[in-house]
Order: sequence, then C-alpha cells, then structure tokens
Amino acid sequence: MTIETAFCCGLWAMLDDGGEDYDHVAVDEAGDEEYEGLDIVVLDDGQYQATVTIAPTFYPLIIGRKGQAKARLESDTRTSILVPRRGSKSESVTVRGKTRAAVASCCTRLELLVSSASETSRPTHFVSIPLVSPRTERAIAAFRDAVLADERCAQEGITPELFCNPRQLHLTVAVLRLNTTAQVKTACRILEGCVCMCPPTRTLRMQGLEYMNDDPSEVDVLYSKVRLEDPTGLQRLADSIVDLFAEVGVARCAIPSHGKVSSLSLSL
Repeated sequence: MTIETAFCCGLWAMLDDGGEDYDHVAVDEAGDEEYEGLDIVVLDDGQYQATVTIAPTFYPLIIGRKGQAKARLESDTRTSILVPRRGSKSESVTVRGKTRAAVASCCTRLELLVSSASETSRPTHFVSIPLVSPRTERAIAAFRDAVLADERCAQEGITPELFCNPRQLHLTVAVLRLNTTAQVKTACRILEGCVCMCPPTRTLRMQGLEYMNDDPSEVDVLYSKVRLEDPTGLQRLADSIVDLFAEVGVARCAIPSHGKVSSLSLSL
C-alpha cells in the first residue's frame, strides 16, 4: 500500500492508566548552596519562602507513605513544605524556613528528587506526523473488512471496535516527558517552528504488520513497516525535530536521538 500525504507535525498526549512507583528513586544529598534562579522572599514574620514548580504527578513522591518522606525532608532542612491537596491542578510547591540557606537547600533537594524520578517516569506525549489521505482510508477500510470477514477472526473475538479510525494513523518521530504546563507550552512553540521544515508531500509505502509485545494476547499496538522512496529526506526531518527538543532541554526523548524512522503506528 502506498501513501502520499501532506506533512504536519503534531504533539499528542499519551494516556496513562496507572500510578508510578517511586520507592526505588535514589537522591543524592544536596548542599546548602543557594538554588540558582530561585526567588526567595522574606515574609512579614521574618521567615523565608520560595515556590518550586513541580508537576502534581510527583506529589506522592514528595509526600511519601503516610507523609514520611515529606517529614524527613522538612526535618533535614529545618523547613516546612506546603504541597497542594490531592486532586489539585496547581504546580506550585511552597517551602518556608527561618533561613535563606535552609529554603534553598530544601528546594534543591526537591528538584533533585523530581529530576531523578523523571528519568524513569512514563512518557507523557509524542511527536508525530499524521498520515491521512483518501487512498489510505480506503486501504485501511479494506484491510479491516477482510479481517472481519474471516471466520477465524470472528471466533477469536475480533470486532469492529478493535480497529482505530484511519485518520489516527501516524508516523511517530519521538516520545517525550512533559510533566508541567510550562514544558507543554514550550514544546508547542518548538513545533510551531517545525512547520517550515516539513515538505508539502512525501510518498510512503507500508508493508507487513507487526505487534509491540512478546505475548500476542497482551498486544495494545500494531504497526506496519514503512518503506520510503527518499528515506534520507524524512530521516533528516525527524532528526532535526528531535534536535530542537534536545537543544532547548524541554524534555528528554524517550527514544534515542536520531532513531531510525521505520514504522507506522496503527493503535488499537
């Protein structure tokens, strides 16, 4: 099957159906040096206060079981940490202490804790090139009808609901970890700059069907191999997009930079 499509990069959020276990996270001790770029203010009662931007997904990590992690950090740095209530969308964690050094130390350790956890956290978004054309939709519809017409597939419980909308077909360029609103906004600005990099059309050829799991009964995603008439052009585009994210440091790519573009995602 051959696909001719107009290129346009998009940023999509990845659904997450479970929490993250942070018990394994190890954090090095931080010194009392002042945190660079940290805005520490003096309150009316003489205490010092600073606010750190942290995604709500990391609040359980800061609090710990029965609040033990938070209590330990407060004791170590002689500060108090105010974490938004469960369910809050606020990304602001407030730290208060009697000295500027104590507040800076606590904020540093919070940043180190979150940074370490981010290294192993699940990707939240992916950058993709949508592959949509009338010819593609017809080919995918023919494939779906052929599968559903097979009696063996019917016996295995394969139903029309298992097939995605052909308009959701895409070529994945990179997966990212964007945990805060600021990171998402930065990623969007980067993508806006990618528009001029995309060629108007490119011809791709799909061949074969594979799945992303060693156990066929646990398959969530099917993908097809992609053959490019001009592989270097699309590869250069993908590499340039990945480089933009790496240079800005908005997020770490969950796949190696300059990964080979060779598959088309057919999500079920």
